[in-house]
Amino acid sequence: MNKKTVKAAAADPIAEATSMVRIAVGTESLSPAQKLFNKLTGQIETARKLLTEWIDFAHSFRADAAAKQAEGVRKQRASKIELARVIDQLLLLPPRGFVLKKSTQAGVVLFLLQFIESALADAPDAELEALYDRHAERPYAQRLAEIRAQQLRFAESEVREQYGDDWVDGHNAKDADEFFRHLEEKLRARFEATQGTSEPDPSAEPQPEPADEAFSREHARAQKKAQRQEQALKEASLSVREIYRKLASSLHPDREPDADERARKTLLMQEINAAYENNDLLALLGLQMRVEQIDSSTLASLPKQRLRYYNEVLRDQLRTLELEIREMTSDLLAVVGIYERPGFHVEQRYLNNQLRKIEREEAEVLEEMLSSIESLRSERTRLTQLERYAFFGKASARATREVGPRFEYAESPPMPDFTAEVKFRKKRSYTPPE
Repeated sequence: MNKKTVKAAAADPIAEATSMVRIAVGTESLSPAQKLFNKLTGQIETARKLLTEWIDFAHSFRADAAAKQAEGVRKQRASKIELARVIDQLLLLPPRGFVLKKSTQAGVVLFLLQFIESALADAPDAELEALYDRHAERPYAQRLAEIRAQQLRFAESEVREQYGDDWVDGHNAKDADEFFRHLEEKLRARFEATQGTSEPDPSAEPQPEPADEAFSREHARAQKKAQRQEQALKEASLSVREIYRKLASSLHPDREPDADERARKTLLMQEINAAYENNDLLALLGLQMRVEQIDSSTLASLPKQRLRYYNEVLRDQLRTLELEIREMTSDLLAVVGIYERPGFHVEQRYLNNQLRKIEREEAEVLEEMLSSIESLRSERTRLTQLERYAFFGKASARATREVGPRFEYAESPPMPDFTAEVKFRKKRSYTPPE
């Protein structure tokens, strides 16, 4: 935990109060329930501090990631447009004495069109569309409409094959995205239509019948355990409400004639109400200690049943805090493109390292793109670079014809990017085609 977070936690009155909520060890040793109470309060305090630390970190981490992403997108966008301009000029107004084979020129045109389609899928750009229209047989708007029509036909075919004609017929979608929204609405309407009916769900798994007496006894024990847990939670909720009423009764500001004291109690009541709404037993006990309604000896003399109820509430609080921390770390992992949790404890250092890794990879791709632009401008390397692009253009066109339309791409089929070019340059194994 950084110094800023420690200072903030120390200044938090609830954090100060909850840190005092412990059953003191006296002449007699603590019972198992009392030890559990102290253990749970300590774990909750640690989890709260950790959650506060993650909240502070998440704010700065998301802002940093968003700023770096925006800057990277801006630089790559500008480089893509510049690369398209340079290729366009070499095709239309080649330098004196520079001649490309017709096959190479055709491959470069394929690469340029695919490259522009990929760039326009990220964001529209009038200049790129004009460059596309200059070299393509059909305008970009027509090409985009054809791609969307192919994607829609492919989506219809897949759904029809798996679920039948009924899910496809009768829609008015113009593209695959709109088609899938139509399916979601249709599915939701069917689900709502089945609600409230007495007919059993045919897809639901049948409940097992008691096969023998042993199964019946096990089932009965499970039911009793569930009932006991439900009763314990109900009693625990009543315990929290009882503490809240005691605090509210003695600290309600409307009953205080002194203005300064009324202001102090108003702030306390805000804390009390927030703790009660969150079912925060530890905070309520801490507030009772702050206003000297209870002390450690009071906690030590709690009846066993009441202490058991308290422990149930504290367990639930701890689970909630741990779930919040887990959800927050999962959200932050998604920021750096990790959607499955790794098999180890996620730390802030790991996330920062992943962000720096992404930044390095993007910088490497950008550097390669800028290097490619310089290669095209250099008389010595221009031909080799264009032959490389012709190779990529033809290979991508063949792959697109073999695979067919892919409906998961909203705007265009998969296009070559400069990540492959970076790896390609590192291997130094490229031989231009004859």
